Amino acid sequence: MISKQKYNRLIGIVWVAAMALFAVGPVRADDFRYNGFETTYEFSVHPGDLQYFYVTIHIANNDAPQLVFSMPAWMPGGYMLANFARRVADFQAVNSKNERLAVQKIDPNSWEIQTKGDPVIHVSYKVNIAHGAFMGKVIDSNFALVNGPSTYMYIRGHKNDPVTVKYNIPENWKIATGLAETQNPAIFTAPNYDVFADAPALLGLFKQFTFRLKGVPHVVAIKGPVNFDTGAFIRMIKKIVTYETQEIYRDIPYKKYVFIYTIYSGRRGGGGLEHLNSTTIGLSGDLLKENVKNGADVTAHEFFHVWNVKRIRPEVLGPFDYTKDVRTTSLWVCEGITSYYADLVLARTGIWGEAKFLKNQAKMISALQSNPDRFKTSAEMSGWNIWQNGYGGSGISFYTKGQILGMLLDLKIRHLTNNTRSLDDVMRFLNQWFAKWDVGYKDSDILRAVNAVSNQDFRPFFERYVGGTVELPYKKILGYAGLKPVFEKKKVPYIGKIAFFGPQNRVFAVDRESPIGKAGLMKEDHILKIDGRKIKNRGDLAKLLNAKKPGQTLKFLVKRDGKKITITAAVKSREKVMCKIETTASPAPEQLMMRKAWLHGATD
Repeated sequence: MISKQKYNRLIGIVWVAAMALFAVGPVRADDFRYNGFETTYEFSVHPGDLQYFYVTIHIANNDAPQLVFSMPAWMPGGYMLANFARRVADFQAVNSKNERLAVQKIDPNSWEIQTKGDPVIHVSYKVNIAHGAFMGKVIDSNFALVNGPSTYMYIRGHKNDPVTVKYNIPENWKIATGLAETQNPAIFTAPNYDVFADAPALLGLFKQFTFRLKGVPHVVAIKGPVNFDTGAFIRMIKKIVTYETQEIYRDIPYKKYVFIYTIYSGRRGGGGLEHLNSTTIGLSGDLLKENVKNGADVTAHEFFHVWNVKRIRPEVLGPFDYTKDVRTTSLWVCEGITSYYADLVLARTGIWGEAKFLKNQAKMISALQSNPDRFKTSAEMSGWNIWQNGYGGSGISFYTKGQILGMLLDLKIRHLTNNTRSLDDVMRFLNQWFAKWDVGYKDSDILRAVNAVSNQDFRPFFERYVGGTVELPYKKILGYAGLKPVFEKKKVPYIGKIAFFGPQNRVFAVDRESPIGKAGLMKEDHILKIDGRKIKNRGDLAKLLNAKKPGQTLKFLVKRDGKKITITAAVKSREKVMCKIETTASPAPEQLMMRKAWLHGATD
């Protein structure tokens, strides 16, 4: 066996040579352009108008006879086509003399302007935001939550130009955003459109807290009812940030980071979306009041994305092509391994205990083993197919299987290297050789990285369990840590997978081949009642469903296009697999040492 010093030098030599190849990327259409522009976006809200955001784009240094302005068709982090252009209205352009310029819509997402080479162009439009978003409405009399891709157009051929944005808002409103600050508190800058669009802004009246780590400011902006222990909440966030930056990646790759929280009244669930230097997260105020730790998992998940997916990214996820679906087979890494680390960070920091951590991993195993699609669809293909299947489809989830694969990979790497290497080392390795060079990885590079770090051949593992559909080796690999899975099967009522969000229970995704999908429930429906009862979350739906027997029905009263519709779903049954992770009888000392090192983030 080679020494650790020689091994590390060998890895460095191999990957420096490889990076010379990675650094030469493909030529993109945006590389061919006219002179760089001075581009300033002005964002405005109008008092009393809760339906539109108003945008003006000022361009200086133009020398092109035509310019094309395009609205993104999707938002990074949300792997589905949203076609934001359909919400654009009153698009117009004028020159430096305030003369109207000819405008033509040339495709569903783009407008072409005949500039006649005028060096100064002003473009204006408004965006209908009355529909809200997956985490609820984005404007009221006291705030506005601005998401870049659904608000701001880009200029074709000029996405790499620097951007300035000015927010025209009421005098008493504050601004929280990950963009670079200027001396004017209402003006921010970005090096290019991708960074600009990937920086949401919370504008308005909200609570704001700041803590520093290694001198770097971390802003926590909270919009909504703050009836929970904010001190404990901020301490929890700082504990997560400290562990992920100092212990896992040993890196703070940003100059400022912003957590934007939307707090809901009631026991409604939430979610989150990652951004380069910030995150937007929705949480239940009632659950936070019970225990601020109820906001820990999604916070740890979204913050881990600072590296995994935002900087350690597949090639196709930056620079972004906003015109079409952008597919990769690596979402099991981007999202699944992120979910695994979110749980692991909570265990290692003591926010969760060992029992809760293992219970949540068992929950993921239960979900996967209950889904017969695991024999048809691989972890890789579940991510590739998300664009057509959506988040509520019947197929396996790359979040779920990816999280399990992360755990199994971590334990297997530790086992094969006598606990001298772990998945932590793989993530640091990817950060060093991809994020630091600002290049995306090929799907095959994940296997290469695991092999390089472990000095072992993981190809059979990847072929069988990542690219293949072979049943996962739970018993063998959990056994390395003195643990074992215990399974139980039972029949449960079933109508299909449904995802709904917001105060109006807007259906975000539905399995079209399930009983409820075949009964007629559709995306964008709003669920008013089920069996005559109002519901607030999926837990309420689960209670109603679990009280049913196969052959009975559930009646959904929904609102669609302003009309009320009744949809009756036949209740079926399906086999549900329940998993528990338990300690093996009389675990050996090396198994106990492995488990301790795994759950405390140590290697020998």
